[in-house]
Amino acid sequence: MGFYSGASKIGLQKTIMKTRHLVAAALVAVIFISCKKDKDDKPKSDVQVFEPVIAFNTNPGSSYMEAGNQYNLQKGCFMDLIGGKARNYTDAKAHPKSIDLIFLAPNDGQDAYYLMTPTYSRSGAGANAMWGSNSTENPVTTWSAINESEISPTNLTAAEFYNISTNSQLAAAVQGAKNFSGNYVSAGGVKLTAKVFAVKLNMDNRQLQALILVVDHVGTSGATGYLKVIVKVTGIDTDNDGKPDNNGYKDR
Repeated sequence: MGFYSGASKIGLQKTIMKTRHLVAAALVAVIFISCKKDKDDKPKSDVQVFEPVIAFNTNPGSSYMEAGNQYNLQKGCFMDLIGGKARNYTDAKAHPKSIDLIFLAPNDGQDAYYLMTPTYSRSGAGANAMWGSNSTENPVTTWSAINESEISPTNLTAAEFYNISTNSQLAAAVQGAKNFSGNYVSAGGVKLTAKVFAVKLNMDNRQLQALILVVDHVGTSGATGYLKVIVKVTGIDTDNDGKPDNNGYKDR
């Protein structure tokens, strides 16, 4: 009888131990499933957008991008706002999807300055004439592709431009501009110094919202004319360090 009771006691202990193991295994499974669900439920995205915006430059040690007019052989007139550079004729034709804006200062007596989008340059009314009678033929007509960007003047002051420091502030400023089109003209020889422009683009291969401050407009329509500008464009972060990365864009 005692032997039987001892065996029953041992069996009971084994049952308790087995039950404890099963409970522990079940808890581990629940935790694993819960963690897996949390991981699976996490939003998936190729890039993450953080708050900082980017001010690009071209020259080492400079805070500006310099965009020449179409006659300037030293500074290109084709603005790559994401890359933060002004490309020349050859470079722009080789990378047409990187060009968002063009600066023109015709020397044929029009007495005007233009900020023109590639789309307008290709198909806008009178666009060929805006390149000037003494300039090369409108080169955009031979490009393999063009960006459908839009530009609008804003009422922002230089101080307000400098104070914009987040993506949300940048987006609000761009959305607040009301007169987007493919072409901006400053007639009567009025220079672009201190003006702030909004630029937006939404295509499969390229998206941007940007503000451009013309810090200085040097020269007129001669070969030394150019704009000294600061560009602020939406920041994209690919390595999750909280800082915007220029290489985060699909197409530069």
